[in-house]
Amino acid sequence: MTNSTLYKPPTFLSPQLILLVFFMLIANAQESAAGDLGGKYRLLSHEISVTIDAELRTSSGKDIITLRDTPDAGPDPELTLYLRDGSTIDSIRYNGIDAAYSIGRIKEDHLQEIIIDIDATTRLGKESGEEKELIIEFHGKYESIEAARSRIRRGVAYVDDGMIGPEGIYFPSNAYWYPREKVELALFKIDIRVPGELTTVTEGRLVSAEKLGAQSVESWETTKFIDGLNLVAARFFVTKEVYKGINLYTFFYKDDPELTKTYLDKTRYYLDLYTDMIGPYPFSKFAVVENFLPTGYGMPSFTLLGSHVLRLPFIPDTSLGHEIAHSWWGNSVFIDDSFGNWSEALTTYTADYLYERIKGRTEARNFRLSKLRGYKNFASSSPISLSDFKDATTTASRSIGYNKGSMLFGMLEATIGKKAFARGLKLFYKQNRFSFATWNDIRKAFESASNTDLGWFFDQWLMQPDAPTLSIYDVTVDSKKSGGYSVGVTIGQTRPAYRLNLPVVVTSEDGRETKEQVAIDKERQTVYLDVDEKPASIELDPDYTIFRLLYDTEIPPSFSVFFGDRSGLIIMPDSGGKESKYAAIANLFSKDYGQRIITYTDADIEEYASEKSILILGDRRENPVNKLVWKYFEKTLKIDEDRITVAGKQYQRAGTVVGVAVKNPFNPSKNICILFGDTDDIFTYGKRLRYFSTKSHVVFTGSGTPDKGISPGSKALKYDLSKKKSN
Repeated sequence: MTNSTLYKPPTFLSPQLILLVFFMLIANAQESAAGDLGGKYRLLSHEISVTIDAELRTSSGKDIITLRDTPDAGPDPELTLYLRDGSTIDSIRYNGIDAAYSIGRIKEDHLQEIIIDIDATTRLGKESGEEKELIIEFHGKYESIEAARSRIRRGVAYVDDGMIGPEGIYFPSNAYWYPREKVELALFKIDIRVPGELTTVTEGRLVSAEKLGAQSVESWETTKFIDGLNLVAARFFVTKEVYKGINLYTFFYKDDPELTKTYLDKTRYYLDLYTDMIGPYPFSKFAVVENFLPTGYGMPSFTLLGSHVLRLPFIPDTSLGHEIAHSWWGNSVFIDDSFGNWSEALTTYTADYLYERIKGRTEARNFRLSKLRGYKNFASSSPISLSDFKDATTTASRSIGYNKGSMLFGMLEATIGKKAFARGLKLFYKQNRFSFATWNDIRKAFESASNTDLGWFFDQWLMQPDAPTLSIYDVTVDSKKSGGYSVGVTIGQTRPAYRLNLPVVVTSEDGRETKEQVAIDKERQTVYLDVDEKPASIELDPDYTIFRLLYDTEIPPSFSVFFGDRSGLIIMPDSGGKESKYAAIANLFSKDYGQRIITYTDADIEEYASEKSILILGDRRENPVNKLVWKYFEKTLKIDEDRITVAGKQYQRAGTVVGVAVKNPFNPSKNICILFGDTDDIFTYGKRLRYFSTKSHVVFTGSGTPDKGISPGSKALKYDLSKKKSN
C-alpha cells in the first residue's frame, strides 16, 4: 500500500548536523565496493556548494574533496582532476595550505586538466590511509538552452556541457561541471542555491530545502558510491509517495494527476519486476523528471525524460522500464568500457525485449527481426565490434551496442538455458554492485552459473565485427528403409565461420513441423535431420534468434533504409517557392543522417536510383521527379483531389502528411521514399517520422499516434522441396 501526498520540503537541518551525518556515512561506507581506480590518491567524497545565477548563466562553487592515500603513493604524489573548459579555478587548498597546481587543456574533450602537486612536507607525520581535505573554489559561464537545442541530432539531446536558461538548469555529470576524476566512484553531498521559483533534482536523497529571500537552498546527499553527479532544476510540480521504503517522485512542469498516476503505477511495477529478476533496488528514491530537452536518460535514482517524450502514450510501457532497468545496469553496476559498453545491451534485453516476450511469441520474434533489420540498415558496413562500442552517438554505433548486444544475450540464454541464465543475472549483479564491471565479469558470472566454458561464445560475438551471412547450398531428401525421410542440408556461412546452434525447421506436406538445433562451425557444412512425414520445405532460423546479416529481400522498404544510406539524396522541389515548405525538414534529415540535398533540376533520377536511396519531398504537383518513379508507389499510394489512399485506407487530403517507402527496383538494397502533405507544417510531422522509421508507410492526421505499416519481406533461408524428388 502506498501513501501518495503532494511533496513538502523537510525541515532544514543545521549545517553542523548535516556535516556530522555526512562524514559518518563516509566512515561507514563500503570502500571496497568502489575499488582502486588506479590513482595514487583515492577520492572518497565531494561536498559541493554551488550558487547559480539564471540571468547571467553563471555558477560559482566550492568543492570539499576528501582524499585518502593509497599504498603506492610516492614522495611527491599528484592528483589529476578535470573541469570543463568554460569554468575557472579560483583557488585550491590542501589541508589548509595553498596547493601548487598546473592547468593544461584537452582541446578535443573541451576540458581542463588540473594537476595538483601535493607537497611532501604537508604529509610529514601522516600515516598512509589517513583522510585529507582538498578545497577547490571555481566559477563558470554556461551556454543558453537555445544554443544547446541547436546541436541536437536525431531528436535526442546528446549534450556534453551544462546549460542555463529561462526553462531551468541542466548540468550533466559528463560535462565536468565540478572538478572530478575521469573515472571515479565517490559519495556526494551538495548544497544548491538557485532562483526561488526553481526546484532541484540530483542523485541521492533530499536532506533539506528552504527559501532564503529570492533564492531556494536545497541539500542532497548520496549514501552509495556513484560515478558522477547530474544536476537539474526547473519550475517543478512535485508529487511524492513511499513504496516499500522507496521514495517515488514525479517532477513535472504542471500538475497532471492522471499522468502522475500512470508513471507512479508503472514505476512500482518495474521496481517489483527487477527486484525479483536481479536483486533489491539499490537506491532510496526513484524520480521521473521532466526535461526541456528531448532526453531519455537514466541516472542513479532518477530518469530524465523530455516533455514531448514523457507524454507519448507508449513511454510508460517501454522507455520508462528501460531507464529503471538502468538502475541496476549502469547506475549501480558501473560501466568499465575498456572492453566495450555492455550496459545498453543488457538493459535492452532485460527491458525492451522482455516486454515483447511478455506479450507473446510473435511480438518477441518481430523485435528480434527489427534488431537485425536495424543493424543491416545502419551498421552492416561498420568495422566496429561490440568490444569497441562505447556510446550510442551515431545510428551505426547504436545498432551495434543495442541491437547486436541484446541479441548476444538471447543467444547466451539459448546456449546455457533459462535457469542458468536467470542465476547468471543475479550473480553478475551481486558480485559487481557499486563497482565497475566489464564484459569479462559478465562472462565469469554466466560461466559460474552454468558451469560452462563460454570463452568461445564471448570471443566470437564481442571481438568479431559484422555478422555471419548464412546460406543454403543444397538439400537432399532420402527415403529410409525403416520409414520416414532423411533430409540433408548443406549450410554455408561467410568467413570467419562462427560456432552456431542453428534452429532448423522441416515442414511436411501436411503442415507438420519438425524443429531441431544443429551445431555448425565451418564455412560449409552438411547436417541431417530425420522426419516422419514427407518434407515440403526446410528453413534456417525462421524465428530470427541468431544474430546474422539479413539479405536485401528480407528487409522491407522503410525510411530507416534511406536514413542508413549516407550516400542517399534528398530531392527538393525547384526554386519556384514550393521548396520553403520542405526546407526545414530536409535540413534536419541531412544534419541527422548525412544525406546530400539537391533540387529536382539537378537530379539525373535514373542514374541516382541505380546506386542510391532517395527521398522525394513533395507530391506530384510539387515535385516533378515523381513522374519518373510514381509507378513504383501505385500499389501503396493513390492521390485524388480531396483524398489520399495509403495501403487501402482513405484519408482526407487536407492536413494529412504521408511518408511512403518502396523498394528501389534498380537496387534491392536501396529504397525510394516520398514525404508530402497538404499543410505548411511539414516539419512538425516530418521530425516525428524518425520515431517510426522502421515502417514502410506512415500517415499523420494529427497529434496522436499515426497510422503505420510494414510491407512484408521475403524468406531468404527457406528452401522449397515441393519439386525435389526423394530417393
